[in-house]
Amino acid sequence: DSILNKAADPPKSKKVQHSNAKNAVLFEAINLIIHMDSDAGLLVRACNQLGQFLSHRETNLRYLALESMCLLATSEFSHEAVKKHQETIIRALKEERDVSVRQRAVDLLYAMCDRTNSE
Repeated sequence: DSILNKAADPPKSKKVQHSNAKNAVLFEAINLIIHMDSDAGLLVRACNQLGQFLSHRETNLRYLALESMCLLATSEFSHEAVKKHQETIIRALKEERDVSVRQRAVDLLYAMCDRTNSE
């Protein structure tokens, strides 16, 4: 919980290494939250945090966000939260130059597909 709170704080340094370390810790915390799959509030917060990375300029962060959201889409607690990012995911599929990110977007769209958004 405190890691997700600190992730929202602006970076203390403009160094790339600091930003990379902060993002690595954040993604590991999110993966732990997904693995535990017990607190619906944390799962939704993790999904919202990942949603911010979907529009990030760094390709690797977009890829990691899509990959983690694929796991979140399978949870009953966070499936609806993932669906809120559908437009951004579709835009990534249409506009992304990196084929691996587009593939993750397809995987996520498949994982989040249900009767309400299949058309």
